[in-house]
Amino acid sequence: MACGRSLSAAIEGCARGEESALGSLFDCCGILATTLAAERIGDPALRCDAVVEIFLRLWRRAPLYDGEYQSAPHWLLSEIGRSLDDVDAPAVTHPLFARTAAG
Repeated sequence: MACGRSLSAAIEGCARGEESALGSLFDCCGILATTLAAERIGDPALRCDAVVEIFLRLWRRAPLYDGEYQSAPHWLLSEIGRSLDDVDAPAVTHPLFARTAAG
């Protein structure tokens, strides 16, 4: 992951709401996210949606990043993995809201 801006700086910039930091994060990790999504999602349209969701998740969860707790690459890969797990997870409907065939 070679980027002009360090990965941790891009994550920290996202945490501060800097849109340019999100662009830096995408420049740095977009190919990685797309490749990992392609390994799990065959449909190109769903794969594209998954990559968008990955970066939305990174943007929203950036304030939770703690560089003293884990490295930026480890945090990033964990978040990408969680995003892809969410895409793969079957839809769960609470029994109270499930419709039965009878009605």
